[in-house]
Amino acid sequence: MNTLSNILFNFLVSYKLKFLVFVSTLLFFGFNGYGQEEMTMDADVALSEGNAGTSAFNFTANRTGSTAAAATATYTVTGSGANPATAADFGGAFPTGTATFAIGSSTATIIINVSGDTAVEPTETFTVTLSAPSAGYTIGTATATGTINNDDSDDMSMGGNVAQSEGNAGTTAFNFTANRTGSTAAAATVTYTVTGVSADAADFDGGVFPTGLATFAIGSSTAAITIDVNGDTAVEANETFTVTLSDPSAGYTLGVPSTATGTINNDDSEMMTMGAGVALSEGNAGTTAFNFTANRTGSTAASATATYTVTGSGANPATAADFGGAFP
Repeated sequence: MNTLSNILFNFLVSYKLKFLVFVSTLLFFGFNGYGQEEMTMDADVALSEGNAGTSAFNFTANRTGSTAAAATATYTVTGSGANPATAADFGGAFPTGTATFAIGSSTATIIINVSGDTAVEPTETFTVTLSAPSAGYTIGTATATGTINNDDSDDMSMGGNVAQSEGNAGTTAFNFTANRTGSTAAAATVTYTVTGVSADAADFDGGVFPTGLATFAIGSSTAAITIDVNGDTAVEANETFTVTLSDPSAGYTLGVPSTATGTINNDDSEMMTMGAGVALSEGNAGTTAFNFTANRTGSTAASATATYTVTGSGANPATAADFGGAFP
């Protein structure tokens, strides 16, 4: 009898323990998704937005387990990060919709169309969030990040050409203007460099081709570039040089034109003068040659001419008769 009681007692104890283990396991896994598969967001996506139309940011959602049946989850887009995207980046409203896992597929594509523009702005981010999965699924990794890389920039360009005389001494300022587009809320710089076309380094202050930084002050869309040209009295052809922009501040590109031309107009000339006077007797017959000399300064590489005219002068002026009837 005692043996039978012991057997029955041990059976009941064993049964109770097994039942408690079963119930505990069921409760644990029941509250932790036991028997459910999972939907997750895959990798983040980073693209440039483009300048017009839309750019497709293609995200992927994954599911585990059987693919024998279709399944869905809701996706929602929100702005996020230090520079969150706004509804305007998506055509005026944040996208939302349904991601569909087709029969036989463990992935679903989520296409977020981002509007292109030409505005210069920081890189922006947004978040795609999964929710409300089909029955039998839970959400694992619920989010992925989209990064809209800025692909726009303002530009800097040169204003008009400058033409001036150089002067005879000191320096003459040739004032050029550089322009920038876009916001003027911050200062910006660009490098300028002078190169000779027909001008040489001696034509500029210090005997070297100028280079430096053009600075756009806060609130200004223009920057002055002053090129000092040496004055001289040498007679020479008009000379030209170019001012070229390079290395603009971050956020800017070089626009068109990036160069301007300076023309140094010659304001000097050589002279022609008469030499000494001539005194001779006229003779008694025929003619007597009075040989005068004209002089010129500067280069003699080319021939040159001047007109001469004879007139009577002084207290007893010569007359046309003294020259055979007409003044030469």
